[in-house]
Amino acid sequence: MNCRALLSCGLAMLVTLGCDARLNPRDRFPVGMCDITKPDELLRLKESGFDSFQTGTEDRHLLRQMAKEAQRLGMTMLLRPGHPQANEFGSNGNSLILDWVLSPNKPLETIAATIDKSTGDASRGQALWVALHLNDGPGRRPTSPQFNEIRFISYLAIAHGAKGIFYSTKRGGKILLDVPEEFQSIYRVAWELSGLKPVIASGRPITLPFNLKDGGPEAIAWRYRFRDYIIILNPRGNAMVKMPEVLLGPRWRPLFEARRDVHDLLTGAKGAWYLAPYRVIVLESDLKP
Repeated sequence: MNCRALLSCGLAMLVTLGCDARLNPRDRFPVGMCDITKPDELLRLKESGFDSFQTGTEDRHLLRQMAKEAQRLGMTMLLRPGHPQANEFGSNGNSLILDWVLSPNKPLETIAATIDKSTGDASRGQALWVALHLNDGPGRRPTSPQFNEIRFISYLAIAHGAKGIFYSTKRGGKILLDVPEEFQSIYRVAWELSGLKPVIASGRPITLPFNLKDGGPEAIAWRYRFRDYIIILNPRGNAMVKMPEVLLGPRWRPLFEARRDVHDLLTGAKGAWYLAPYRVIVLESDLKP
């Protein structure tokens, strides 16, 4: 079993080289790529906001090169479960990797139920990391996922307890790094997650300032360095959901958006404001007194 397995779980193998490898997986939020096989791919990943990568290669020479480059760049290398070189290059990391494959007949929001079913395993002191296989695998979609779709499933995974996100680099036998137009969408999401890593990894979970209701938005919140942060999203692909009024005030500002007024990101109708299908908004509060 490896990072490409279909809807399967396995223990990640953490290489001891790299700036974060000594940390408990529950104290960090890795943003990584799967199926990396060449050392010269790492610099581009690092510059794109990734801090981790998974490899299945068993070539000892390549592993040494990648481990050396990972250490130089401050990245963490992961070996697939059961890797024959694990004793030499890594040790068991206390983390659980859940693979999720996007397919034509699978609604994006089903990733939430898949993660929820795995939280029992992850609750035994393990950090749950999710590997998103967007372009490869049996029954893959004929068209590539769009930026808003990749962004939605990434943030929905976080809202349901993911403590790290990895992306598959495969596309019909090609490496995604060789398909710039598709890599660009993943890179944009990785850049956002990289900026939020301190909040997700070190922030204190807090109670939402509104009640979640069936059929409404999903959300998760943290407090970090005297500010509150909320990820709110519409988990429905075929209907809008009402935005809580408490988040419409001047205390909140959206991150990673071209507009600074949250109203500009919503649809207004009949005196209320609504999140479009699969819409995600990340909000930051004013400084707490």
